[in-house]
Amino acid sequence: MISVVIPLYNKAATIRRALASVLSQTIIPDELIIIDDGSTDDSLKVAKTTLEISSGISVKLIEQENSGVSFTRNRGVLSARNDFVAFLDADDEWHTTFIEHAMHEISAHNDISLYTCKHQVYDEAIGCFTPYQNFGNSKSGLIDNYLQRVKNCPLVNSSKVVVNKHFFVKLGGFPEQAKVSEDLFLWIKMAECAPIAYRDELLVTIHQSPDNSRSSRVGEVPYPIIYYAQKQLKQDQNKDLYLYLWVIHLNHVLGSCASNKREALKRIAYGMKVFKLKGLFLFLLLFIPKRVFSILRFSRRLKMVKASV
Repeated sequence: MISVVIPLYNKAATIRRALASVLSQTIIPDELIIIDDGSTDDSLKVAKTTLEISSGISVKLIEQENSGVSFTRNRGVLSARNDFVAFLDADDEWHTTFIEHAMHEISAHNDISLYTCKHQVYDEAIGCFTPYQNFGNSKSGLIDNYLQRVKNCPLVNSSKVVVNKHFFVKLGGFPEQAKVSEDLFLWIKMAECAPIAYRDELLVTIHQSPDNSRSSRVGEVPYPIIYYAQKQLKQDQNKDLYLYLWVIHLNHVLGSCASNKREALKRIAYGMKVFKLKGLFLFLLLFIPKRVFSILRFSRRLKMVKASV
């Protein structure tokens, strides 16, 4: 069976929806772990009220002082009794057959590091769209080259992943000192441990809305860049990894250019430790007005919405 871990921090408005999606699964998971990370709203109260209608599922409610989402997820996995653990963010939701398909793929493939599937995004500003996702040539199976495929599309995120607890614990889980892209780093390391199984079917909805979560990450460099800079990774050592790191770096630099040029400068400068002269050209982006990047980003997401209709 699969345990479910939901980190909860000030999500009183959405936790009911997330829990309803767990309780409406065609195969109900036998363990649900909710960890309230020091919420200051009614998140925990709403969760308890919602769970009063649950049946056939073991529920653990854990309260702690605010410690961050990585610490919270790691604690959830260590508290889980099953060999596989699914994460669900408190503002997202699963479609009814998410657990059913996950269990099928886990049973079909031995010693996988994790399972993933297709997701759609609901953005409050522009609507719903399905990002391009290419797992492989079959409806389900094993991803043949994770690093090569993930350069072009998002294949794993924290609301559509089921991790193998053995490999997760072996790697130490999410790096708790990291502030940005700690999840992308863990997926890279998990892919190195064992194959990734997938189901090429839309089974998760990610909800995006404005919040203040970014305020604690302003000026931070993506953790994969920090880690591999320390390892002094070179392109000829692992071409696919190097190119994927470049994608992570470029995306975060472009995001910073749209909102915080000082942050962009810091990220570009740090990226020079990995990308050398290639990264030097990114300094030119600092001379382009922020509104240009904002318009381009909005236009790109709007095109994805229209393409999904």
